[in-house]
Amino acid sequence: MPTQKTHRERRTPGIPARFLADYMDAGHRRGRTILQAAKYQPIGRVIQHDEARDANSEFMLSPGEGTAILRDKAQRLRERIADSDFDRSLYDHNAEYIDRFADIYPLLLFPEAIRSAPQQMSMALSVIQVSIDVSCMLAHRTRSNKIRIGGVMLRYRKNQALKPEIGFWQSALLHGYLARHRSESNRSSENKLCLTLDVVKGAFYAAPGNAVTRFKEMEAACASIADQWDKIRPPTGAVL
Repeated sequence: MPTQKTHRERRTPGIPARFLADYMDAGHRRGRTILQAAKYQPIGRVIQHDEARDANSEFMLSPGEGTAILRDKAQRLRERIADSDFDRSLYDHNAEYIDRFADIYPLLLFPEAIRSAPQQMSMALSVIQVSIDVSCMLAHRTRSNKIRIGGVMLRYRKNQALKPEIGFWQSALLHGYLARHRSESNRSSENKLCLTLDVVKGAFYAAPGNAVTRFKEMEAACASIADQWDKIRPPTGAVL
């Protein structure tokens, strides 16, 4: 009987924005683990927070009804009938994420900006395809009638606050993407609108003043990742 596969290999170099931000703050050993996870993706069921992210993104667009709508969504997930222990854990983890977002939302100081629908973006840095999930786009019109743009990216890991430096890296990446791909004569990315929100801590991390330099460093790091990609070995015990 053939051995069941545990991982699929991504042959074309690519990495999610959150992985790249983690990588920029990681040491050699941790960086190697991050790249391994980007290249070899588990086939088995992994807890994802898709429902929580969707609920939180939708709420950011229409927060006027108050966080009770989030509490209701979390409770319905807890009451949902599960067909397996995995499903029960999945629903409960998503409910916890939504509840935590409801806890912190009233305390957040959002920038004054028009909010619009989430977007999934992608760009090539060197030959590495970097994917960026923005949960809420932001735009602000200045007194001189210029448009400044940005967005909010959510980070959540139960009971573990995000390192601020990682948040700065991720926000700098969004700033660089928007500057390169969405800028026009009357429209440009703005540091204070490019935000990573740590849902555990309830803290925004805006693209820092050196965001342009950081973006260039990420581009250089991606060139290095591309050189390493074929040499990245699968996790111990992985079956491809």
